[in-house]
Amino acid sequence: MAEQQAQQPANQDDDDGPSWVEKFLNVGKRCLGVFAKGSPPEPTPEVSAYLRSIGIQQRHMLQIYSVFDYLKRCEDDEAFITTVYSVSSDVMPVLIEDRRKYVIRLLRCILKLGDCEEEATWDKFLWVMLRFCSLNRVELAQTLFLCILRIRDSTTYHYIRSYELQEFFAAYKNCPVKSFDTAEINFDLLPIRRYYASDFAELLMRYSVLLHPILHLQQSLQSKLPSMDFWDNNTESVSFCRKITFDFFMMETGRIFLRGEPPFRETCDMLCPDALGCVPINQDQWILRTWVAKGGQGLAQVFVWGEQALPEVIDLRQMAKEEEEERERLRLEKEKAEEEEAMEKEISKADLAKIQKESEIKLEDMTEDEAKRHRQTQAMEKAKREAEMKKDRSMNDKPSFDLTALTRQAAVMDEEFAAPVDVLPPPWMKNCTIAPAQQLRGADPPLQVQMKQPKKVIYKVTKESDRRKVARAKRALNDAEGEDDGADSPDSRPESPDDEA
Repeated sequence: MAEQQAQQPANQDDDDGPSWVEKFLNVGKRCLGVFAKGSPPEPTPEVSAYLRSIGIQQRHMLQIYSVFDYLKRCEDDEAFITTVYSVSSDVMPVLIEDRRKYVIRLLRCILKLGDCEEEATWDKFLWVMLRFCSLNRVELAQTLFLCILRIRDSTTYHYIRSYELQEFFAAYKNCPVKSFDTAEINFDLLPIRRYYASDFAELLMRYSVLLHPILHLQQSLQSKLPSMDFWDNNTESVSFCRKITFDFFMMETGRIFLRGEPPFRETCDMLCPDALGCVPINQDQWILRTWVAKGGQGLAQVFVWGEQALPEVIDLRQMAKEEEEERERLRLEKEKAEEEEAMEKEISKADLAKIQKESEIKLEDMTEDEAKRHRQTQAMEKAKREAEMKKDRSMNDKPSFDLTALTRQAAVMDEEFAAPVDVLPPPWMKNCTIAPAQQLRGADPPLQVQMKQPKKVIYKVTKESDRRKVARAKRALNDAEGEDDGADSPDSRPESPDDEA
């Protein structure tokens, strides 16, 4: 028994972790690794060309390599590393410091699109991460389109069904992060049943809450690769919206674009009518497209977006909800303060209820004259309260600005640069454009070869030219008559053989 009791503490010491000697060696390895850290590996020519195209310099490469080295040390704390050539994809979420659980599946999907599902080499890390950080909002919408297809394991690759979007964004419903909350978005109230890439991009440009998760992921990576200041001041990116395909994040695709990266063909079928104002037409087509919505009830042809509330209406609802929550909070605080004040006066709730009950006068205990006076007093107090409420309501309805001063100012205002409010573009257009990109359909047509035509000779008609024409005609007529006379004369006839004999 004594030996077993002696062995139990020894086993407990072994289970607690490494000994102090091992801890000392691990700390020494880490310290030595910091001083012995090598320079970043030389990227491939393809990656180097891309780095130059976006303006990455040597100091930026050192910052990115420091992050890459940190990921490797998170993967294995006890290893002594001088130069890092690859890291595991399991440590990539360390790059996201805030709200990691809401965007981690998007990061894993992007790594999967870049063929880095298990391990990311230095070249692939640079290629995938920097390509993702260089995307604009429209390109991010296309990337989210591909991520939803991969995450949902959809059988279609060129469109997403509305119920698939509903299931994907259900994870963000009633999210504590207000910018991620999609509780107000109901895809069953939208008129489209199939969302192609262009339709999905337009939806995300209008309802930006759907774009915020992947936008937060991009900003989290930009802050470390190499910094947010670099991407804010970067002017080396392309000046058009690129088309994001499944091969966009891969280094070795096995194909090339003869005309360069293809542009994204925007249609603006939804944004243009929303911005310029729409008139409901073609009701038969609307019914054909939306009859399955709301359990077969269909949608009313009110807006371009069906019966889905606009983002401005959603913001007003959220503001009203926040105001209601604030009033409820103030009411609870007031009740709590009253309870604390009552406790300070050592009056319990039961005593307060008893006092209130005793203070109430029952009409049955009053005489007829006392009851009549009591009713008159209550009626006068009620009328006085209603008059005060009407007065307060009328004061609130009055405008808080001086109409006379505004009238005078409007009479002398220069209207050259003050356009009417009803012709201005909507506020949501401030962060996105609705102009479609140039569409290149098929191969370029052959160049048209212009056939050379002979120069036209223009004759001027004058009196002298007319006389020349008449003289030329007479001369030609005389020559013809002379030839006829010569042919009829005997001297001109050929001699026969008898005559010769």
